[in-house]
Amino acid sequence: HFDLWVDATPPVADAGGPYTVSDTTVLDGTASTDTLSGIVSYSWSLVYNPGGIGMLTNESTVTPTFSATANGVYTARLEVVDNAGNSASNEATITFNRAAPSLSSISINGGASYTADTNVQVTLNFTAGDSSQREYRIAQTPGSGAWQNLTNASGESVSFALGGAGDQTVYVAMRDKSYANYVSAEQSDTINVDVTTPDAPTNVDSDRAEAGVW
Repeated sequence: HFDLWVDATPPVADAGGPYTVSDTTVLDGTASTDTLSGIVSYSWSLVYNPGGIGMLTNESTVTPTFSATANGVYTARLEVVDNAGNSASNEATITFNRAAPSLSSISINGGASYTADTNVQVTLNFTAGDSSQREYRIAQTPGSGAWQNLTNASGESVSFALGGAGDQTVYVAMRDKSYANYVSAEQSDTINVDVTTPDAPTNVDSDRAEAGVW
């Protein structure tokens, strides 16, 4: 004879969380259980995904990866199915909160007011961090300039060619290399480029000249 074993008991789904993260993170459904026939499949989805900017990879595994390109609160749902076809689901919130790099100030030639040379050094003052994950742009027009790699973990001095004489303003911003829309507040500094050669005296009193008095 044959014994027919009927499993009508649904599994227990556990999506883990709540999660509070600032970078790509792994969601954890390993606490899901089924004591009878055992779990046969896992399926994750984002049921609340503002702007459609949250992403899941490896959604059919017990530990998928979540990433986002903007701060916000997202909701992930895990559905599990056991060998008897019973299913259950559970949801978890994911709070993604990433800060843009902090550029506190910049200075041209150490904060000098004047220079006779259009080639200057611009110092970027920023909080310490992983330089490989950040880059900067520098230009004389707000919001412009090509993004370039940083080399130092805290503070950077870069060479820059000013556009000419008179008051010259430089604008600098930093951004997160992996999350390009996380851009710091733009900082600026102004220096006056004075390329005028001073005039030498043209008339000298002869008596004072002979006496060696100027």
